[in-house]
Amino acid sequence: MPKLTTISSFNNDILVHYHHLGTLTLQDANKLTLSIIEELSEDQCDRFLLKFITRFITKDIYDEVVKERNINKLCAYPLCGNEPNRIKDTYSYSYQKSKMLPYFYLNSFCSKDHYQSSEFYKTQLSDEAIFSRKDITVEGYGKMKYEINTTLLEEVIDKYVNRSDPSETMLDIIRDLESLSLDGENGPNKDEMMGVMSRMLEDVKIVEKEPTESVVAPYLPNENLEDNQTYEYLQDQSKAIDGYIFQR
Repeated sequence: MPKLTTISSFNNDILVHYHHLGTLTLQDANKLTLSIIEELSEDQCDRFLLKFITRFITKDIYDEVVKERNINKLCAYPLCGNEPNRIKDTYSYSYQKSKMLPYFYLNSFCSKDHYQSSEFYKTQLSDEAIFSRKDITVEGYGKMKYEINTTLLEEVIDKYVNRSDPSETMLDIIRDLESLSLDGENGPNKDEMMGVMSRMLEDVKIVEKEPTESVVAPYLPNENLEDNQTYEYLQDQSKAIDGYIFQR
């Protein structure tokens, strides 16, 4: 089983070596990128870290994480520690041709759920060069636009499950999220994102699942979290078994 990486362990093991105001040099940015790819390719992380590292990665870097996790026989979604459900293509070993298969995503992911979550996450990543991002190694979690402007699909589902208006769809919830109002210069246009997400989520349904035994969160990602962040984290952990699952 891969170990769980949190903001605290990430800061202590990796980020501490780049802790200074201003921007990173190109050399340091490349070193940090390699360290992040290595860390995420071997382990799984929690929701806080997945949002936190958006300040250190681009879509291309995330693609490298997906490839490396696939090589290491891990589901490509960093929140997951399962193995992908490999597909045997009896006609060709070509990756491009395998993408034409109905369930091609199972070559890299354990399920369609995590494929959709991964694509949803990737769509929101900024293409701004890492070495041009200011103060990213010193500002605390929740202080920068990168993690603030990122919403995980799991969070959208939480909102959907707890919606007050039964007629509200998942796309309605996504459309109303302030966190998706990204800067058009450094991030994707919101209208473009909505188009991608609409196609991606068109077959997602949420159904109740059988009750399971309650699980207590075994750790906190950072002992210095403020009360509201700690509460959010514990809520996130409890919602991992909130009684609902994807259906496709």
